[in-house]
Amino acid sequence: MSVPYTFGNAVQEAYELSGVLGTGKAFNPAQGQSAINSGQAWVDQQNSDDTFIYTIQPYIVTNLTGHTDFWGYYLNVGPTGDVVVNQRPAMLCDSSFRQLTTPPYNDIPLIPTLSMSDWNNIRGKGITSNIAFWGYYDQNWPTAKLYIWPEPTAGGGQLIVNLQQLLPTNFTLATTFNLPPAYRDAFIYNLAVRLAQKNGIEPPPGVNETAVNSLMMLKRNNGQILQRMDYDPSVLGGQGGVYSSTSDTFFGF
Repeated sequence: MSVPYTFGNAVQEAYELSGVLGTGKAFNPAQGQSAINSGQAWVDQQNSDDTFIYTIQPYIVTNLTGHTDFWGYYLNVGPTGDVVVNQRPAMLCDSSFRQLTTPPYNDIPLIPTLSMSDWNNIRGKGITSNIAFWGYYDQNWPTAKLYIWPEPTAGGGQLIVNLQQLLPTNFTLATTFNLPPAYRDAFIYNLAVRLAQKNGIEPPPGVNETAVNSLMMLKRNNGQILQRMDYDPSVLGGQGGVYSSTSDTFFGF
């Protein structure tokens, strides 16, 4: 039976690579806690980069009895939110409104606004409808707010929210290192660089380079190419509007 590989094992390797400890020389408790603190900080920093995240989880919100404030109708996203996640994501991947009033049911993508200024351009915040069109993600901490317009009527549909699953930052030395391929090297080598800096030394030759390359490989594996589904109507005879290939529908201006 194989012994689980833990973050403590990764810390030992990182200390040896950093040059702080000689090969086979174990770290003491204070050094172990210091390394865990540095490792948690590194993962926390990387969690703000979507290419560091290896999976996206859909959440279906069936109860749309949300909240209302000065800026309109919203749902909370976080550990105690209407959309419950362990850590509130730094960004919203995408979301859609599933219309349930008239079959066949359709998933209508929420058009994201990029700023509060854009959201404020929606004047009739109190309008209600069976269908929602627009969304704005307020990155409040520790619970974010997902604003939706128009305000969905009860029973009119469901909200599908796709969120990045952030890597946990509450690991300890005893926690099993259970992440996809490429994460182990990226963690160990980047932690080695941090430990060297923390102890006022330069990491051995090649460690910096491997740290950068391993992180680039990891992010390249996670990267997704956005395929545009709506095309410039000029290629369709010069009409004004937008053609949607997903529904084979032309929307004129």
